[in-house]
Amino acid sequence: MYTTLHESQIVSETKKITRLHFYLHGILGGDSPTDWTVAQCNLTDVLPSSFGKVMVLDNLVTSGPELVSEEVGRVQGGTVGMADPLRDNSRHAPQPCVHQGGVRGQHT
Repeated sequence: MYTTLHESQIVSETKKITRLHFYLHGILGGDSPTDWTVAQCNLTDVLPSSFGKVMVLDNLVTSGPELVSEEVGRVQGGTVGMADPLRDNSRHAPQPCVHQGGVRGQHT
């Protein structure tokens, strides 16, 4: 059983909440893709999910929704299609994000 807490229940005068707003841009095709398929099983293309597909990525992170917005970092890593091959389309995606500018400088 899960309990949903309201912000007022977890914030005190000594603790602050920071809300981060950023946009991750993953481009799958075209002249400059940022996500590439490096391996897949023989059935990946005929299944409704991405089961068995392994991808690597180098995605831009910006302060706004447009690609020309200020770059604040990059997400680099990979994804693996691990769902039920006939129903779901979920992925395992451990991805570090490197912040490249602003007040914090280079942090992961």
